[in-house]
Amino acid sequence: MGFLLAGDELQWAAAWLYRATKNSSYLQYAISTAVEDDCDTFSWDNKLPGTRILLSQYSFGADGGDKSTARFNEEAKRYICSVLPNLQSTTVQYTAGGLMFKMNATNLQYVTASTFLFTVYAKYLKTSKQTFSCDSTVITPSQLRRHAKRQINYILGDNPKGMSYMVGYGEKYPQRIHHRGSSLPSLQQKSEPFGCGGAFQSYYYTSEPNPNILIGAVVGGPNDEDEFYDDRDNCAQSEPATYINAPLVGSLASLAATSGS
Repeated sequence: MGFLLAGDELQWAAAWLYRATKNSSYLQYAISTAVEDDCDTFSWDNKLPGTRILLSQYSFGADGGDKSTARFNEEAKRYICSVLPNLQSTTVQYTAGGLMFKMNATNLQYVTASTFLFTVYAKYLKTSKQTFSCDSTVITPSQLRRHAKRQINYILGDNPKGMSYMVGYGEKYPQRIHHRGSSLPSLQQKSEPFGCGGAFQSYYYTSEPNPNILIGAVVGGPNDEDEFYDDRDNCAQSEPATYINAPLVGSLASLAATSGS
């Protein structure tokens, strides 16, 4: 999909510029560069589902909304139908413990990104008092929020290992994350300078827990069998990233705001 080399980024940018300015030229650009491909992955490397969810909001309304954005709403629905579990339309895998699983490297990025889109679309549905169907299954705003909550609860410890994948949260969480600042001691602990070679031998290759606890960081997470190996050399599972945490913040904010509804 050559378009994704840059086109999805430009379309994503145009969608946000339209939201910020209401300048129709940005919407027209997003429409003119739209692609037909369905996609079940929203990530730093593929913005198509995000653009579709974002622009779908303009298709809602008493008069059917902006008809030119209807295609984005239909694509947004197909994205959700491909991610929700136990449907004929489901294309993503789930572990026995219930975690959405896309790939071994930093899988939780796909989980937090999808939960964010689900909470956003749930808000659009609730505001417009609408539902939609995946195959013959009716999908409601509360169902989308429940799915997002289940995935987040898994991340925070409701999983077969009873482990929180957010550092510093709960009684059991990763101790040896793949993060340079976390794996090195602070100046208060060790004021003498040391070189990279010494740091690798003394801190990277040790089985001791990281001396600095990177509170709030979410790591890559378990594999497709719900297994997690707490080893800083295991970067696919133990490395935190801003693109894991960022969408999680949005999902948590949304769930907190709707906890009583």
